[in-house]
Amino acid sequence: MSNTDDMKEKLSALVDNELDELDERRVMKALEKDAGLRQIWERYHLVRSVLHQELDALVPSGMAARVAAQIESEPANVVL
Repeated sequence: MSNTDDMKEKLSALVDNELDELDERRVMKALEKDAGLRQIWERYHLVRSVLHQELDALVPSGMAARVAAQIESEPANVVL
């Protein structure tokens, strides 16, 4: 099993609350450093939510970043 496959398995276990405390800390550190793992994490949570029928609405991945970028690009309204 490759390191990537092992990490995906641990991410899945973390989503299902099946990871021991040491591995949980390791996975959380890896998530801090690896954007690809964070995307996998988001997908796993999305899948879990769908399977448990917990979604009220589907928000596309990266929506918050796009909204923040749009707000940043808007001219500031200055009231004098």
